[in-house]
Amino acid sequence: MVALVKDIQFGVHSVALLNRSAGFLPYTDGIFEIVGNVNFNSGKELVSLLGGSNPYPFAVEEGASSAEISMTVRQMNRALLENALAAITTAINSSTTGSIGTLYNSYGSSVKVATTGIASVSILSGSEANIKSGIYLVKAISSTTVNIYATTNLEFLRGTDVEFQDGDGKLLASNLTITTGGNTDVSSLGIRLTGGSGTIGFTTGDVAIFEIAKPHSGIKDYSIGAVGQTNPYVGMMITSAAQADGTITSLLLPKVKLGGMPLNFTEKAFGEFEITGTAVRATNPFNSAEEIVAKARQLTGAN
Repeated sequence: MVALVKDIQFGVHSVALLNRSAGFLPYTDGIFEIVGNVNFNSGKELVSLLGGSNPYPFAVEEGASSAEISMTVRQMNRALLENALAAITTAINSSTTGSIGTLYNSYGSSVKVATTGIASVSILSGSEANIKSGIYLVKAISSTTVNIYATTNLEFLRGTDVEFQDGDGKLLASNLTITTGGNTDVSSLGIRLTGGSGTIGFTTGDVAIFEIAKPHSGIKDYSIGAVGQTNPYVGMMITSAAQADGTITSLLLPKVKLGGMPLNFTEKAFGEFEITGTAVRATNPFNSAEEIVAKARQLTGAN
């Protein structure tokens, strides 16, 4: 008796986003293994010929076809944000002492001034253990004094403890006096404010903003929604889990446009990102004389 062939597919192992402009090499951070599911739906519209009182069609022909993709991933990789949200990535190298950004005026223009305001903000050497990562605001309280405000208390117990002084996010019980060319240190936060070269003269109520990070293994900053940024076409390679007999199923989509993704923050849960896209006709990378939407392969195990 001849055994019937039972071709089956099991699970998902990985998804790779491929750079079409670089010979289908994977994008940086473009291979995902924490994948919930991937679906490729190549449906066809059926067009019916109807008429008279007959409730059934006289003929049916194929109409438009769809090639929709949806997937659930549990990784927030660089390649996803760049290709699903057209994000611009700025990478910051690892640092054993922490990283701090430039001070920018966010309200008014008198706080960050090289001469009559605060010339710079920097990490206070020796106090790196007190850095609390986050975004901070420096608010002018008078013409020569400021206070510091935080946007989260997540790391307030790192190193020297700090706490909010009021409901507005103020951190310091006493205001800081900024002096000409002088350093004003806040060891509990691991930062140093350096006064400008001239006579200090803040406008009360003006605010400047900066961002700081504790010692780290690297940072990626993503700018989303920049004018002129659009999602590129990408290739996709979907690989199943290996079955007990060694069978593996794969699906190559040579040209896909991804249609955005959510950024979810859920209580006591890892981030899960639902991504959709559409595949379009493109040259088969294995046969330049053929245009395809997808190439499926099933390798039957020999075990």
